[in-house]
Amino acid sequence: MRIRTLSAPLLPLILLLTTCDGAMSASTTGNTDGTGGVILDVGDQKGGCEAIRHASGELDGLGRRITWSTSTSGPPLLEAVNAEAVDIGGVGNTPPEDATKSEVIGGLLLRLQRAQDWVFTHPKAWAKVWAKETGLPYEVAPDAVERSHGTRVPVAVDPDAIACAQAIADTFFDMKLVPRRFSFKDYVDTRFNRDLPPSSTIPRPYRKASS
Repeated sequence: MRIRTLSAPLLPLILLLTTCDGAMSASTTGNTDGTGGVILDVGDQKGGCEAIRHASGELDGLGRRITWSTSTSGPPLLEAVNAEAVDIGGVGNTPPEDATKSEVIGGLLLRLQRAQDWVFTHPKAWAKVWAKETGLPYEVAPDAVERSHGTRVPVAVDPDAIACAQAIADTFFDMKLVPRRFSFKDYVDTRFNRDLPPSSTIPRPYRKASS
């Protein structure tokens, strides 16, 4: 049986709480990385986790096999998770998970953390990849990276983060965007927090000299 969990990094989230009524539109890219007997089906968006990991070299020497499915946006990716078409995927800064392959997921998230550090120190290199992946004109990509991707900091799903998510979930219920109230902490898995900084950590500022 699969267990629905959530893990770090985090926020904003609560698209995780919505369901999609349309046909699932996540499309399998056919890309497979790594070697070994364990296959993890990862949902992604254009210019997302797969591209960051490839650009940073964090998929080199991967000891587990990963297949990638690319969605056009967050809602169809969440639909794919809900339908168990993928094991794990990322929306905003929050990866919803639907898998019991905890060791593989932990390793994947650690590689993503290192890849994010690479983006911070190589914004122009990432901007070239991101522009190619998304079709964004390269002329604006470096500034966009330094205002978004590059400043991101993976953080722990700690009590403050859970309380914040609960407040958002309650607001969504009050607005009749979700059908019922629920306890968000029941859907949280803190095994992957490791030594991540608290959720109150601010985005890291960009230094003047960028590579």
